[in-house]
Amino acid sequence: SFNLVAILSMVGFALLSGGARGLGGWFFGRKGDKEGRKAAFSLTVLLATIPSLILPLMSFFIPYQEWINYAFIIFAIVKFIQGVPAGGEFPGAICYLAETDRICHKTPSWVTRRYMCSYTTLGPQIGLSLSMIVCLALKYLFSLEFLLHQGWQFVFLISGMMGVGGFILRSRL
Repeated sequence: SFNLVAILSMVGFALLSGGARGLGGWFFGRKGDKEGRKAAFSLTVLLATIPSLILPLMSFFIPYQEWINYAFIIFAIVKFIQGVPAGGEFPGAICYLAETDRICHKTPSWVTRRYMCSYTTLGPQIGLSLSMIVCLALKYLFSLEFLLHQGWQFVFLISGMMGVGGFILRSRL
């Protein structure tokens, strides 16, 4: 048997995230064109990091039973907030690499430019691999009950700390 409300909720969740990415692509594309890629990149990583740091802290102030009732809404808001910078990140990275290819090579060609731009697909794959490693490590270190009640906060705190590190690196581009 299936739960139609749950299925429609998940489809709505995916549509919300997709809409946020489109909005982010438009907003950060214009920002990168007008103010430079460095400003846009720093803002994307900062906006993606803030919810990762706030979400685990919210659970200390909201009782567990209320947290369960509002978790879907809170995660939908966080997914939207993180989807906006994610939508601007990928096309902005491609533009940045294509534009800096002139600096890296004396005589840039379409071949070197395409090669440089191909690295943009490597970042999400590395991030996904790292997140799976963290999840597997937490699964083996802690019980399922602990992960459901408090352990999930570690994932968000770890990603938040990595985001702060990414922000520091991005501000030095």
